[in-house]
Amino acid sequence: MGVAVLAAAHAFLVSDSVSRAATPVLQELAVTTGLTASYHVRSGMERVVVARIEGTYPLRYQLPIGRRLPLYLGAGKVLAAWMTEVELEELTGTAGPMRTTEGEVITPEALRAQLALIRARGYNITVNERAAGTSGASAPVHGPDGEVVGVATLSGPSERHPIEDLETWVPELRRAASALAAACARVR
Repeated sequence: MGVAVLAAAHAFLVSDSVSRAATPVLQELAVTTGLTASYHVRSGMERVVVARIEGTYPLRYQLPIGRRLPLYLGAGKVLAAWMTEVELEELTGTAGPMRTTEGEVITPEALRAQLALIRARGYNITVNERAAGTSGASAPVHGPDGEVVGVATLSGPSERHPIEDLETWVPELRRAASALAAACARVR
């Protein structure tokens, strides 16, 4: 595989209509909030970063486009919150030991309780859950039939963006999630 995979990935990214459609929405969100704005979609029992715009205070870690991340942490939980019971069973059965970046164990019962809260609130906020020193807020992006097709995320350094600050950006995040839904629906 090697270099051939890089060429294929680059060709996909420059021609992918979803990432192209998401970029202007994410740019506006990043400029408005100063945070890094991302769009993730589900791929099996993982999520994949398909578009990202750095904010005023960039993240301290690299998160390349195409990177696969777990559904039981951070923004992934927004995607998992709308999974079927069968899919949730598969997720908890195949994920192995579920832990936060700080080593806190996530039991299947605790995950289910978190997912119920996310469904009820319509968004998720995390601090130091998937990456140390990072906080984030995430909201679902719904497809034309109401299904969750992706997740819009704001993230930044946790010392600059505590939970209270992220809560103030939830309305803007939800507006961006609706704009992403509309933009992605036009290109599908």
